[in-house]
This record gives sequence, C-alpha cells and structure tokens, in this order.
Amino acid sequence: MSLQIYEKYLPWRPASGSPKNYICGEKIPVARALLVGIVVVLFSSCYDKGDCLITNSSLINIKFKKRTNSSIDTAIQFSSIEIMESNIVFDTIGTTNNVFLPVDPSKTEARFIFNYKDSSVDPDTVNFAYRNETVILNGECPALTYQKNVAISKSTYDSTQIRVLNNQLLKDLTNNAIVVNFQILY
Repeated sequence: MSLQIYEKYLPWRPASGSPKNYICGEKIPVARALLVGIVVVLFSSCYDKGDCLITNSSLINIKFKKRTNSSIDTAIQFSSIEIMESNIVFDTIGTTNNVFLPVDPSKTEARFIFNYKDSSVDPDTVNFAYRNETVILNGECPALTYQKNVAISKSTYDSTQIRVLNNQLLKDLTNNAIVVNFQILY
C-alpha cells in the first residue's frame, strides 16, 4: 500500500495537498477536537464527593441597618472590635455595614466589644451563646462542627435594635457567602 492510499484511511494524517490539522476534510482542527474530547471525558465522570460539600461556618454575620427602614444598610464607624477572653482586637475596622465575628468551636459562648470612632459614644458589648454539634455525613467525609441555636445571651444594645435572621452559622453554597445571622438597627 502506498503512503498516499494509507493516508486516505487515516483522517488524522492529511494527504498531501489537503489542509493540515483537519479531520476528514471538515473544518475542525485536530488540536481543538482533542481538547474538546478530553474536556468531555473529564466532565462526564461522576462527582462522588457531592455529599462532602462543607456548609458550616464559624463566623457570625451581622448586618447594620437603619432603624427607620431595615431594608437599607447603614454604615457604622468602628475604631475596633475586641474578642473577650482571647485578647484579639480587630483595630482596622473603619466604616462598614456588616461584620463577621469568629466563634471558637471548642467553646459555647463568644463575647465582643464594639468600640466606636466617636469616643463620646460608649462601647457596646454582645455575648453570643451557641450549641456545638458534630456531624458526620458519611464515612468518606470529615466530621464537621456546626454552631446551632446561636442567640444573644447578653447585650448593651436595646432588645428592639437586634433582629435574629438565622440561628445557625452556615455558608450559602449558591453564592459562596456566609448566611446573615443578625441585624442591628441604628
């Protein structure tokens, strides 16, 4: 069999005079066809770890809203936020309309002091109580600790200023964001 006849039956080897990198005379470059084939094979495999999606969080998400209209965010000027009993101070807060406060999964309470830029305003304190629950989804997933029944156990804020939106610390996987737990109205 001559080389020209052999090339006729091997579409990935173009015959002399035919355009290079084309399959069977179609306008599909070989490299592109191989790339598409590899991508199809990779994405058609099963995702067998779907039950291991991590939805727990160890952050309390607080949004600050206007007291007169709770659908409008309000920016608060903080000089710092202190985590009591850990000697951790977030001192570059500045102006913000929400904060993410970390909780310790080995404890069942977290206390915070909100210090304002305006030194004539007294600091506010908030104590959060929560229950830790360890969940094992299946034998292939790691154990996850969820904080449930998150509640404000003590606060210098007026009770009418605080709204509970979600009492569990979670991540929203649809937009990869921490679920809002509380609103504080100013």
